[in-house]
Amino acid sequence: MTRNAFLTLFAMLIYSSSLAATANPVATERLNVERSSPPVARWELRTAPAALLASWFTIDAGYRFGSKFSTGPALVSYSAKRGNMFLPSFEGQALGWYANYYFRPATRSGWYSSVHAYQEDFVSHPHAARDDERFKRSGQRANVALGYRWSRSIIDVLIGGGMQFMNHQVDETKWVYTTFGSPGKLESSSRAESISVPFVEFKTGLQF
Repeated sequence: MTRNAFLTLFAMLIYSSSLAATANPVATERLNVERSSPPVARWELRTAPAALLASWFTIDAGYRFGSKFSTGPALVSYSAKRGNMFLPSFEGQALGWYANYYFRPATRSGWYSSVHAYQEDFVSHPHAARDDERFKRSGQRANVALGYRWSRSIIDVLIGGGMQFMNHQVDETKWVYTTFGSPGKLESSSRAESISVPFVEFKTGLQF
């Protein structure tokens, strides 16, 4: 094939491709969207703002493998000091791992599902007036959730709900009163506890 023939054939291929794109506006629009789409953010860092009110510091730090799946370590620090008159106080930590699946590419808003699994160890004090009463819990906690994710530039927000499963060894120390008006006495006991409860997930953070 001569040089002129090759150039002629190449020009015909380019011309025919441009005609096909013009005749198929859907393909042209899809190509333009793909070219204008921002690159997939590979890292994500989130916390649970509502948990901060109870002095629970939650961190999910993950890496995205592709545009729809992320996974990484998860940490919860229970740092509520004793002295709360209305809510139990928690002191301890939970270490674990999480995974998220996004039903649409992570650069867009859409539905998601998540799984968290923790090994945790913490002490709770039911009431400030009973400082010597306490519940020490150690064991596993896991949850699964389905929800919606809003993505805007480097910020995203996750809101969902699901079920939480806990399997704990509980060491309990509490006051026991045998008769009305008696001074009572402190008693200790241990038990294994497995419960399942519904939960709400609300997290926000950065993607970069």
